[in-house]
Amino acid sequence: MPTLVLGGAVAVIGVLTNQFLLLFLAEIMIFSGGGDFLIILKILLYRTDKKEILYCDHPYECGFVVFEK
Repeated sequence: MPTLVLGGAVAVIGVLTNQFLLLFLAEIMIFSGGGDFLIILKILLYRTDKKEILYCDHPYECGFVVFEK
């Protein structure tokens, strides 16, 4: 959500007010939130035949851990 608000909303405001600096700031915010979208994509593409799955943020590395039962 921060990526959409800080990136998308600021980009729209930058285009409507014709301010290049706001548009550039919005692009930086969108690129910064790319990692969040990558994790969401990995979760959506993860396929298994198990009934119970628990997704947890990895405690000290980038990414997440999947526990299956």
